[in-house]
Amino acid sequence: MDTRRYRIDVNYITDNLLVCSFPPTRSDVYELKRFMDDKHKNCYKIVNVCEKTYDTTMFGENVLAYPTAINGVARLTELWDFCEITDKWLKEDDSNVLLTHCQNGNVPSGLFLASYLVYSRILLDIRTSNKTVSNEERKRNN
Repeated sequence: MDTRRYRIDVNYITDNLLVCSFPPTRSDVYELKRFMDDKHKNCYKIVNVCEKTYDTTMFGENVLAYPTAINGVARLTELWDFCEITDKWLKEDDSNVLLTHCQNGNVPSGLFLASYLVYSRILLDIRTSNKTVSNEERKRNN
């Protein structure tokens, strides 16, 4: 999905899992709101896994927080809770998306999203399909 006309760095991990860095200014928060409303109106949740916070009232009930240090590790109970909430949300409707952000869009977001990819078995499915493709390529090349 094209994100170039927005002043934020949203990246799609899958069609319904997004990641970006923490919106540092009020105008960046508005820009994140504009992006989410333009691309995923009424179908998104935002998960802040940064220690920092911002005024989330414009997003209504759509923001969850799991404060995590920039190079810190979340508690297993938080990861499990995140995975269950994410799974339920994404299964409610095919158009639902979840955006996770942290200080730099890397470590905590990566940890939470990787946990969900394993929890939901998406990672296993991708790995299996990659092996299948690799086996098919080997067969063709021999």
